[in-house]
Amino acid sequence: MKRWWSILLAFAAILGSVIAETLLSQDEDYGPKWDEPKKYQGFVAQNMDSWVKGVDHVEIVLFNYKEDEDRRLVENGILHKGVIIEFTKRLSDKEVSLLSKFVTGKHPSRGGGFCGFRPHHGFVFYGKDDKILGHLEICFLCSDYLSRPWEGLSSSWDLNGLRSLVTDLGLPILKNDKEWDEFFASNREKQKSNKPALATPDPP
Repeated sequence: MKRWWSILLAFAAILGSVIAETLLSQDEDYGPKWDEPKKYQGFVAQNMDSWVKGVDHVEIVLFNYKEDEDRRLVENGILHKGVIIEFTKRLSDKEVSLLSKFVTGKHPSRGGGFCGFRPHHGFVFYGKDDKILGHLEICFLCSDYLSRPWEGLSSSWDLNGLRSLVTDLGLPILKNDKEWDEFFASNREKQKSNKPALATPDPP
């Protein structure tokens, strides 16, 4: 009897492994880099050409992932509805070079993934026709991140460099969920107050 239990447990372990590998191989929507396929862990990219080609420009974005928690920053070529347009900025060539430096090459491994991955910052890469070629998402709350496509950038990024780049571009980095919730609530109120009032029609 014990032998049969051992066989069943071994079979269940193999089946679970196969299912996990199948899910991870579906490029479109697996989670952040702590879910990455094992073959990618420790990968060091020399440049961004192995990730996406034909990039015309790059924009940094700030977004409230809670506006739609089931979606990535970009899906099917469409930006997340939580993106706050007034914080979107186009990077200069120098800033793009810095960004490339921070996500390629060799960097110390980070211990992320414990906050459940709640990203608020991203970088979107566009082609000449404004088609989105790829994007990055960063969660500074737990020092984790992801890319789409996932393969082609270094497995470990320079988070200190990315933090400096984000703040230099004028975007906030807050300490916890409470501060982010208050920030987004304040921003919504500001948008409402700045919304132009509808013109009142003249009486007949």
